[in-house]
Amino acid sequence: MKKINELALANAVGITSALLMLVLTGSGRMGFYSEVMRTMMQRHMFYGPSFTGLFGGMIEAFVLSFAFTYAVAWFYNKLNK
Repeated sequence: MKKINELALANAVGITSALLMLVLTGSGRMGFYSEVMRTMMQRHMFYGPSFTGLFGGMIEAFVLSFAFTYAVAWFYNKLNK
């Protein structure tokens, strides 16, 4: 079976997560997903409605998504030998 490129997959998922944080924040500021924005402020340590809070939330989303995806892909490749 083919191996998964852990680094490429983790980067893709991390970037997607950070961009989704940006989109949800923009939508929340326009009033569409304001409840989601409030929930993100409760669940994410570095997220907030300000620019620095958004930047911190995007970094947090990237790091957590990257680490989890890399670990899952690495484990998959180890089982797939």
